[in-house]
Amino acid sequence: MGAGCLSEVTEQYILRTPYFNDTCLEISKADFIRYQHARNVILALRQISLSYAIAAVSYVELEKLFSDFALKYSVGDFDSRAFRTFSDEFTELCSLRLLTLLNSYSAFLDQTPKRLKSLGNALPEASIDFKSQCSSHYDQNPDYRLFSCLRNYSQHHQLPITGSSFGERPNLENEDNIEESKRRDEIGVHPYISLAKIKSEKSTKAKDKQLLNEIGLERGDVKAIVRSIASSLAEINHWLVQYTEKAFSEAEAVTKESLGRIENAQKSAVSSVEVAMIAQDHEEAFSMVVDIVAELRKERRRWHGIRASWRRSISGRSVQNKDTYFGSREKLWVS
Repeated sequence: MGAGCLSEVTEQYILRTPYFNDTCLEISKADFIRYQHARNVILALRQISLSYAIAAVSYVELEKLFSDFALKYSVGDFDSRAFRTFSDEFTELCSLRLLTLLNSYSAFLDQTPKRLKSLGNALPEASIDFKSQCSSHYDQNPDYRLFSCLRNYSQHHQLPITGSSFGERPNLENEDNIEESKRRDEIGVHPYISLAKIKSEKSTKAKDKQLLNEIGLERGDVKAIVRSIASSLAEINHWLVQYTEKAFSEAEAVTKESLGRIENAQKSAVSSVEVAMIAQDHEEAFSMVVDIVAELRKERRRWHGIRASWRRSISGRSVQNKDTYFGSREKLWVS
C-alpha cells in the first residue's frame, strides 16, 4: 500500500491500483460493500459460464468424433480384422466422449444452484427458478429424463455404448432414371445403446424403467438422444443468461465505475483496481476483476447454436452456385 493511504482511524475503506506507490482513494463502507457484491456476482456468473462451456465443448467433441470416423470409414479399405479394430477404437472413444458429456452436463446442473445463491439480493430466487426451469424440461422432453438414467447406468454398471454401425447410402436425385440421375453418397456412423439392457438392471430406478417402457424400443440412437439432451441444456443456459442479464449488467457497470474513479484520480488508464478495508492489525483486499468482465460478456453469448442441435446435421456436401466452379464430375455429388 502506498504511503499516506491509512489515516488515524480504526477502519478505512479505499480504492487503489495494486502497484508500488499506488494511487489511493478513500471510499465509504457502503461503496466497499457495493464493490464486493458486484465482484461476487461477476465471479459467480463466470463460474456458471465456464461450467456450461465445458459441457458445450464436450458436446462439440462428440460431434467431431462422429464426423471424423465417418470420414475415415469413407476413405478406408478394411478387411474383417481391420474393421473390428476400427470399430472397437470408435466404441472406446465414443464411450469416453459420452461419459465426459454426461458428467459435464451433470456438473453444470448440480453446481449452478449453489453458485446462484451467491448472487444474494440481486436475484434471491435464482436457485429456485433455475430448478423450476430444469423441471420444466424434465417434464417436456423424454430424452432429458433419459439423460440421468444413462448417467447412472454408465457410472454403476458399464460403458453406455452397446455397439455401432457404419454405412454408405446412395441418394439419387431421380430414382426412376438411375443412369442419368445425380447421386449423393451419404456416409454415416451410428452408435447405439441397449435400452432393454438398462431396463433389465435391478438397480435401475422405477421412474427410469417406466420411461423405458414408454419408449418401448430395444435400442436408442446415441446421436439423436445426445442432440436432444444438448438442445434442452442449451435452452436452460439461454434462459439463465437472459435471467441474470440485469444482475450482470449492474455488476459490470459498478466494475467500470470503480475503474473510472481511479483513472480520473490518476489521470491515466489503468488495467486493474483493488478495493481494501484496512484496520490497525488487519487488511481485507480484493480485485474488481476488470479483465474478467469483458471476457464474460463475450462468453455468455457463445454456444447459441446448440439450442437447435436436435434438428441439425453437419454435412460436407458442396453447394452449387452460379459463379462458383463445382468440379468436373457433374453426375456425382459426394456428401
